[in-house]
Amino acid sequence: MRTPITLEERYRQQWHRMASHFSACLGILVFLAVFPSPGAAQTFSALYEFQGNSDGGGPSGVIRDSAGNLYGTTVTGGIAVYGTVFKLDTSGKKTTLYEFQGGADGEQPHGNLVLDANGNLFGTTEY
Repeated sequence: MRTPITLEERYRQQWHRMASHFSACLGILVFLAVFPSPGAAQTFSALYEFQGNSDGGGPSGVIRDSAGNLYGTTVTGGIAVYGTVFKLDTSGKKTTLYEFQGGADGEQPHGNLVLDANGNLFGTTEY
Protein backbone atom coordinates (compact mmCIF):
# COMPACT_ATOMS: atom_id res chain seq x y z
CA MET A 1 0.00 0.00 0.00
CA ARG A 2 1.34 3.42 -0.98
CA THR A 3 1.75 6.23 1.51
CA PRO A 4 -0.28 9.27 0.37
CA ILE A 5 1.85 12.21 -0.80
CA THR A 6 0.95 15.73 -1.80
CA LEU A 7 0.43 16.68 -5.43
CA GLU A 8 3.41 19.03 -5.15
CA GLU A 9 5.63 16.16 -3.97
CA ARG A 10 4.33 13.95 -6.78
CA TYR A 11 5.24 16.63 -9.37
CA ARG A 12 8.71 16.96 -7.82
CA GLN A 13 9.27 13.20 -7.97
CA GLN A 14 8.07 13.01 -11.57
CA TRP A 15 10.38 15.81 -12.70
CA HIS A 16 13.35 14.15 -11.00
CA ARG A 17 12.54 10.84 -12.70
CA MET A 18 12.02 12.50 -16.07
CA ALA A 19 15.32 14.36 -15.79
CA SER A 20 17.14 11.11 -15.12
CA HIS A 21 15.59 9.57 -18.25
CA PHE A 22 15.92 12.57 -20.53
CA SER A 23 19.21 14.09 -19.37
CA ALA A 24 18.74 17.86 -19.76
CA CYS A 25 14.97 18.02 -20.08
CA LEU A 26 14.24 21.75 -19.96
CA GLY A 27 11.33 23.80 -21.20
CA ILE A 28 8.30 22.62 -23.11
CA LEU A 29 8.49 19.64 -25.41
CA VAL A 30 7.11 20.02 -28.90
CA PHE A 31 6.15 17.51 -31.58
CA LEU A 32 7.48 18.54 -34.96
CA ALA A 33 6.28 17.47 -38.37
CA VAL A 34 8.68 17.40 -41.28
CA PHE A 35 7.28 18.49 -44.61
CA PRO A 36 9.92 17.69 -47.24
CA SER A 37 10.07 19.79 -50.37
CA PRO A 38 12.09 18.64 -53.39
CA GLY A 39 15.20 20.75 -53.82
CA ALA A 40 14.41 23.01 -50.87
CA ALA A 41 15.20 23.06 -47.17
CA GLN A 42 12.80 21.14 -44.92
CA THR A 43 10.17 23.13 -43.06
CA PHE A 44 9.31 22.24 -39.46
CA SER A 45 5.93 23.00 -37.98
CA ALA A 46 4.73 22.36 -34.41
CA LEU A 47 1.70 20.07 -34.36
CA TYR A 48 1.13 20.33 -30.62
CA GLU A 49 2.93 21.95 -27.69
CA PHE A 50 2.63 20.15 -24.35
CA GLN A 51 1.98 22.50 -21.44
CA GLY A 52 3.21 20.20 -18.64
CA ASN A 53 1.27 19.51 -15.42
CA SER A 54 -2.04 17.77 -16.19
CA ASP A 55 -1.55 18.26 -19.97
CA GLY A 56 1.51 16.00 -19.93
CA GLY A 57 5.23 16.28 -20.46
CA GLY A 58 8.04 14.11 -21.79
CA PRO A 59 6.24 12.63 -24.80
CA SER A 60 7.54 9.38 -26.28
CA GLY A 61 7.57 8.31 -29.89
CA VAL A 62 4.27 8.30 -31.71
CA ILE A 63 2.52 5.84 -34.01
CA ARG A 64 0.05 6.66 -36.77
CA ASP A 65 -3.20 4.97 -37.72
CA SER A 66 -4.55 4.62 -41.26
CA ALA A 67 -6.54 7.87 -40.89
CA GLY A 68 -3.37 9.84 -40.03
CA ASN A 69 -4.06 10.24 -36.30
CA LEU A 70 -1.02 10.06 -34.01
CA TYR A 71 -0.97 8.16 -30.69
CA GLY A 72 1.67 8.40 -27.98
CA THR A 73 2.39 8.64 -24.28
CA THR A 74 3.72 11.24 -21.88
CA VAL A 75 5.91 10.25 -18.94
CA THR A 76 4.26 12.85 -16.70
CA GLY A 77 0.89 14.50 -16.64
CA GLY A 78 -2.72 13.62 -16.07
CA ILE A 79 -4.73 14.10 -12.91
CA ALA A 80 -2.41 11.89 -10.81
CA VAL A 81 0.78 13.04 -12.64
CA TYR A 82 1.75 9.45 -13.53
CA GLY A 83 1.58 9.88 -17.30
CA THR A 84 -0.97 9.77 -20.10
CA VAL A 85 -1.89 8.13 -23.40
CA PHE A 86 -2.97 10.69 -26.01
CA LYS A 87 -4.31 11.02 -29.54
CA LEU A 88 -3.39 13.88 -31.84
CA ASP A 89 -5.80 14.12 -34.78
CA THR A 90 -4.94 15.42 -38.25
CA SER A 91 -6.08 18.95 -37.32
CA GLY A 92 -3.69 19.05 -34.33
CA LYS A 93 -6.35 18.56 -31.64
CA LYS A 94 -5.02 16.55 -28.67
CA THR A 95 -7.27 14.19 -26.75
CA THR A 96 -6.13 12.47 -23.56
CA LEU A 97 -7.25 8.84 -23.88
CA TYR A 98 -5.98 7.59 -20.51
CA GLU A 99 -4.45 9.02 -17.34
CA PHE A 100 -2.34 6.61 -15.26
CA GLN A 101 -3.19 6.45 -11.56
CA GLY A 102 -0.10 4.59 -10.32
CA GLY A 103 -0.34 1.25 -8.54
CA ALA A 104 -2.09 -1.53 -10.45
CA ASP A 105 -2.32 0.36 -13.76
CA GLY A 106 1.34 1.43 -13.68
CA GLU A 107 2.97 4.81 -14.07
CA GLN A 108 5.41 6.57 -16.38
CA PRO A 109 4.67 4.94 -19.74
CA HIS A 110 7.75 4.52 -21.93
CA GLY A 111 8.42 3.47 -25.48
CA ASN A 112 6.16 3.27 -28.48
CA LEU A 113 2.60 2.05 -28.42
CA VAL A 114 1.38 -0.81 -30.60
CA LEU A 115 -1.93 -0.51 -32.45
CA ASP A 116 -3.66 -3.80 -33.33
CA ALA A 117 -6.08 -4.45 -36.22
CA ASN A 118 -9.07 -3.77 -33.94
CA GLY A 119 -7.79 -0.32 -32.91
CA ASN A 120 -6.59 -1.37 -29.43
CA LEU A 121 -3.46 0.31 -28.07
CA PHE A 122 -0.81 -1.59 -26.10
CA GLY A 123 2.28 -0.27 -24.31
CA THR A 124 4.50 -0.51 -21.27
CA THR A 125 5.11 1.52 -18.11
CA GLU A 126 8.31 1.80 -16.13
CA TYR A 127 6.62 1.40 -12.75
